Amino acid sequence: MKTKFIGVILALAFGTAQAAFAPEQFKLDRAQELLDICTAPVSHPDYLEAYGFCVGYFTGAMHYHRALARGPDHKTIVCPHHTVTRAEAIAVFVAWAKENPQYMSEEPIQAVMRAAVAKWPCKPADQAMGTGGAN
Repeated sequence: MKTKFIGVILALAFGTAQAAFAPEQFKLDRAQELLDICTAPVSHPDYLEAYGFCVGYFTGAMHYHRALARGPDHKTIVCPHHTVTRAEAIAVFVAWAKENPQYMSEEPIQAVMRAAVAKWPCKPADQAMGTGGAN
């Protein structure tokens, strides 16, 4: 009886752990999907996964922009004059997206960069230096 009970508990725990995260939920064909993931409420059963996915996406976007901006063939397009945290970049995107629903059918990275450019535009001197501010 005790063995059966432990088996049921393990099956429930294992089944619950697997059901809590379904990678196919995190598709990013449109900016609206990124917005939905990044604004999942804490009460959502996949909140931790959604939050981690959102932070990871923005980390990659920030690193990619920095790498491109350092190359000889690309201009810097985002020029903050301070170090931008991932939380700040996400908050800027979320606020911008809510005010610009016409862009929510675009690729997510396009909308993320539109939001960043709107918040931290480059002046000609920033682009000439190729530093992209302090991001």
